[in-house]
Amino acid sequence: MKVDITNVVAPFLDNRPKPLDTKKEFSIVVPIFVWEGKMSFLFQVRSMNLSRQPGQICFPGGALELKETIKEGAIRETCEELGLDKKDVKVVGQLDFLASPYNTVLYPFLALIYKNPQTLNINKDEVSSVFTIELNEALRLTPQLSVMDVKPLPKNDFPYELVDKNKNYNWSHGDYPIYFYQYQDKVIWGFTARIFKDVLDKIKAEKNL
Repeated sequence: MKVDITNVVAPFLDNRPKPLDTKKEFSIVVPIFVWEGKMSFLFQVRSMNLSRQPGQICFPGGALELKETIKEGAIRETCEELGLDKKDVKVVGQLDFLASPYNTVLYPFLALIYKNPQTLNINKDEVSSVFTIELNEALRLTPQLSVMDVKPLPKNDFPYELVDKNKNYNWSHGDYPIYFYQYQDKVIWGFTARIFKDVLDKIKAEKNL
């Protein structure tokens, strides 16, 4: 098989970098609703009819569809879940992405939405309810931290004979932080809390809080 330079460079010309071995990509929006002089973060409570994470708290978002950009996916999912038009979602910028230990990647965007959050026509198939946390209240929240030890667990067919005949290979392992925010009767945790914390930390750094 003959390979020329065109074949070599073509796959990389429009390549969008992502962590190797990514199995699924998700885009989400961290929405700040601006209404009557107040700025508030909006969170969703997932429908109890969903097969994955029913009843948990999250930001609007979901899996990317074929050939859409991560920004397009974030806006589409937000509009579908909150009953918004695309023009309502004013994306400010992309946040730091989150790569999980189980081959999924989350791409969050911060967006401003100039609407009354109490008048949303939410998609009840996916969203049970929504609630907001006013920005100044959010900045006063302190998360609880728990750390998970992440270690490789090779399967039975792992070829130890290629690396260590005694099966004593010294695997690297790491710490995986899990944050918990308690607000009234709600608990925000997991990926949502990590992204929420990142946003709050950046705002605090900007304001020297």
